[in-house]
Amino acid sequence: MPPGDAARADNAALRAVFEHAGVGMAVVAPDGRFLQVNAKLCEIVGYSPAELRHKTFHDLTHPDDLAADLALTRRLLAGELPGFTLERRYVRKDGTVVGVELTVALVRDASGAPLYSVSAINDITARRRAEAKAEAARVLLSQAFERVTDAFVALDRDWRYTYVNARAGEIFGRKPEDLIGKHIWTEFPEGVGQPFHRAYERALAEQKPVRFEDYYPPYDRWFENIVYPSPDGLSIYFHDITERKRAEQALRDSERRLRSLFDQAADGIFVLTPDHRYLDANTAGLQMLGYSREELLQLRLPDVLAEHERSRLSAEVPTMMAGRPHLAEWEHRRKDGSTFPAEVSARPLSNGSYLAIVRDLSARRQAEQALHESEARYRRAVDAAYDGIWEWDPNTGEDYLSPRWKKLLGFEDHELPNREESFFELIHPDDRPLAADAIRRHLEQRVPYELELRMRHKSGEYRWILTRGQAEWDAQGKPLRMAGSITDITERKRAEAERLAALARFETLFRHAPEAMSISELDIGRFIQVNDAFCTMVGYRREELIGRTSLDLGMWTDPAGRQRLLDDLRGGRTVVATQGRVRTRSGERRDTQFSAARIDFGGADCLLLMFVDVTDRLRAQRQVEAHERQLADLARRLMTKEEEERKALAQTLHDRFAQNLAAAKLGVEGVLLQGDAARMADGQRSALRRVVDSLDEALTEVRGLLTDLRPPLLAEFGLRAALRQEIESRRALHPRVEIELLAPPSAAAWPPQRLAPSAEFGLFYIAREALANALLHAQAHRITVELYIDEVRTRVVVRDDGVGFCAGCEPPHGHLGLTGMRERAALIGATLDIDAAIGHGTTVTATCPAAAALPATAEAQ
Repeated sequence: MPPGDAARADNAALRAVFEHAGVGMAVVAPDGRFLQVNAKLCEIVGYSPAELRHKTFHDLTHPDDLAADLALTRRLLAGELPGFTLERRYVRKDGTVVGVELTVALVRDASGAPLYSVSAINDITARRRAEAKAEAARVLLSQAFERVTDAFVALDRDWRYTYVNARAGEIFGRKPEDLIGKHIWTEFPEGVGQPFHRAYERALAEQKPVRFEDYYPPYDRWFENIVYPSPDGLSIYFHDITERKRAEQALRDSERRLRSLFDQAADGIFVLTPDHRYLDANTAGLQMLGYSREELLQLRLPDVLAEHERSRLSAEVPTMMAGRPHLAEWEHRRKDGSTFPAEVSARPLSNGSYLAIVRDLSARRQAEQALHESEARYRRAVDAAYDGIWEWDPNTGEDYLSPRWKKLLGFEDHELPNREESFFELIHPDDRPLAADAIRRHLEQRVPYELELRMRHKSGEYRWILTRGQAEWDAQGKPLRMAGSITDITERKRAEAERLAALARFETLFRHAPEAMSISELDIGRFIQVNDAFCTMVGYRREELIGRTSLDLGMWTDPAGRQRLLDDLRGGRTVVATQGRVRTRSGERRDTQFSAARIDFGGADCLLLMFVDVTDRLRAQRQVEAHERQLADLARRLMTKEEEERKALAQTLHDRFAQNLAAAKLGVEGVLLQGDAARMADGQRSALRRVVDSLDEALTEVRGLLTDLRPPLLAEFGLRAALRQEIESRRALHPRVEIELLAPPSAAAWPPQRLAPSAEFGLFYIAREALANALLHAQAHRITVELYIDEVRTRVVVRDDGVGFCAGCEPPHGHLGLTGMRERAALIGATLDIDAAIGHGTTVTATCPAAAALPATAEAQ
């Protein structure tokens, strides 16, 4: 399309949009004249297009809005504004007023001079009517909200107040009208990030009501909030619940105090429903039955009773629930299945449940059993099994001492009055200030009250008593009453005295023990006690060691070794006969063998070390090892010498003796073949024949000896051929034993390398000795000789299925034995492994490295 046609098409499209727009459109000259208008604008103001072209926007604008329009138009023409949007009133041709929303944009030429402005005019009369109706509804709603007792506010989506009722203004301390239009988090910045803030945002985001209670620190008040979201904002009701919360807190404080007394009771206390389900239990009760709180709350009373007791429930409990107290003994069953007798006191509670106080009677039953053995032992058992109970009112001085309390001190109930003087008068005079101060600190500072003191028995003797107690305070911290118990701990004190005496005896034995011993604190290593032998070993006096650590003194040659030792002990591992070194005061390092134990010494976690100085023993051992190495070296030299002599002897036998014997045989045979033999007497010929036979036997023996000294095949053709010949000869001598030479594919073809003669000879004789041992001693039915050869090593393995032997013992064997085989292996640089077990045969493996190989020989297998 030609450019002119395209421009005309675009102008036509724009004109169509302008004419048919759903809002009034106008092109206005800089002086206010209408240059062009559309049909919608004519409909809004009631003028025709021709009439509007003779008017300006000043003629249409309501007189009260004209000044503001002119001011904005001047700023627009001056370039201060790119455009503007505002609501204005226009006066129609018929004189009626119409509300419009006016949007104006300025168009300039290339030089920046104003050409015209484009205005969009939207009739908002209907919207104004709707807003008026909404305002009237809001007023009615506001009046309704003002009558409610709860505080109420409304927020728009921009978090600005759109409504605040009088009650909310009272809580905020602000006038409601002063908050309208204000941003909530600007007015109340301390609320940002608080639970209120997060709840409001969640309700607005999820469009779901939110109800919650929370404390608002700036007002020191609790509020219950109900937040209703809508697409336009939030409606929030909040109610001051501070007084209710304070009452609840007071109730919780009271329950906490009661719970403290509940949990500190020595007897088991349980709360159960009428159908015997557990609702609560104190610490003593849980320990008594062996269950956790969560486990017990899943159980019913029959679950913790012995099976034969369950039938009693239907008869006993209804009577108790009717209001009659219940006191009886019941056999209970613990979590682990064990049973115990218990005294149960139960009574109903006002909420329909019932309370049961359970006292474990196991100790009393044991005491009753002991009555048959000794009346005195029975009395001690009863005294140890029960505590005496007391209760005291510090405000009135009123005191209660249970009959058992008095019995512990030898009094009958009527012999000792229930007053606080009865308690203090029986305390040893030296312990009275201590007791008074402990009670004072408990009442004033709430320091736990637990005290050991001496009290006078009716007999006049003083017995050791452990007294415990717990006070109850009111909301102002004033003590209301104090309750507790006493326990006779005289026997325990005597046991402690005996323990101290035993400790003194231990220290005497410890100090004079022949082994060096030390006791130090486990964590920091500070010496608590050392004996004389330890001081002698390390060269320090006792007073130089006590209070110092072994690390400070540098006694550990390996400081990290002590930490490893501690880790072993803490991990439950034993430390016995461990090698270590100790540095003495002079700097000498002594070899020791020590054992360690973790002990309780005087109530402290300590380390007991026991040393044996093995320096001299190790020095002697090292000397013995040096002698053994010398003997081994001597044995190797002897075997080398033996080999050299064997070679020389073989050479001599071959070069001299065997050749001489062969020459002699040939000479005698020559005589017999000559004609003179015919003239010899029969006796002479027979003698010469016997000489030839003897020479044959001698040559055969010499050749056999030469074979034993150095097999010809070994020298000429190597190890594999020599082993094959050895096996063939053994088969002939032992036909009932299966003997086989095995060679895997890697050794089937003769390798391009030969071992050094000494290496081949050594491996051959090790194999021959192992084979001989298997045939002579193992009672084997099958023997295999395996030969493995590769570029890394040559290995010979001799296996038998014989009786075997103890691997740690030396079995009977031939002229070399295991020691000889090991020495021969060491001589050629080979390794020797022997795997044997009684009843499972024996395997002998000799391995020689490739370093013993020689260049390839010309001989072939």
